[in-house]
Amino acid sequence: MQESQNTDPVVDLKPAPKSVISTKHLPTLESRPAITTALLDQDATEIARQQTLLKAKHFRAIVTKEWVNQIWGRTNEASRAMAPTIDVMITLTNRLSRTVTQMVVAREVEKERLAVIKHWVHVAQACAALNNFNAVTAIVVGLCMGPVHRMEKTWGALTRLTEMVSASGQYANYRKALKAATKPCILFLGVYITNLTFVEDGNPDFLPENHHINFEKRRKVATIIEEIVDWQHGCVYGLLPVGALQSYLRDLPLGDVAEKDLYAKSVKAEPIEDDSDND
Repeated sequence: MQESQNTDPVVDLKPAPKSVISTKHLPTLESRPAITTALLDQDATEIARQQTLLKAKHFRAIVTKEWVNQIWGRTNEASRAMAPTIDVMITLTNRLSRTVTQMVVAREVEKERLAVIKHWVHVAQACAALNNFNAVTAIVVGLCMGPVHRMEKTWGALTRLTEMVSASGQYANYRKALKAATKPCILFLGVYITNLTFVEDGNPDFLPENHHINFEKRRKVATIIEEIVDWQHGCVYGLLPVGALQSYLRDLPLGDVAEKDLYAKSVKAEPIEDDSDND
């Protein structure tokens, strides 16, 4: 199995599309406010582009040894340090999900909540068009978190994209979309983490009858990792970077809010209905 490299592959890129960044609001992003509507002031397409450039950089940087022996899922820092790039991608994904949730539940007016949801749906759609399945998943998870999903009046019919990353049928819809996708593409890492966990936990390292190395297990692990490496090669996007927006997306200030606090904001914005009123 060939070790993936951190160097960018050489690919034939088309001319980069013109940036649609709102320069008027860049100073707001650069000031790093704790709570802001700055992301709502930016075009959804440009947010998707910068999120994609950010994720593509880290996706390409993952080396094959980070996928071995489930070191990405261990809690001690020494083990996590052996899979630094996967750890960063997981952190970025979780932070984006929580930011999406926080931006929705922070609005106490239903019309404003709906506007936030629509904005993030548009970002997710733009990410899907770029084959950035990682960001699509993060946004959908953020919109489907309990604090948002319970807000039925706001959620309504905005359920697009959820089927693409649904876990049903062993992520059948995601696999179908991936099969139809072309490079560049950023994988939804959760699928591969699940697959590797299943193989690692479900097969012994040594054969019980003779204590020989279980090469079949190693073959299965190698097959999964080789698929990841194949998608890493050519994961280069011909997009213009916007430093301020990428920096803001990398260190989202809302991404570390506890779920219990998000739920409290959700209840404040859309109170729990008393079932006794319907009796």
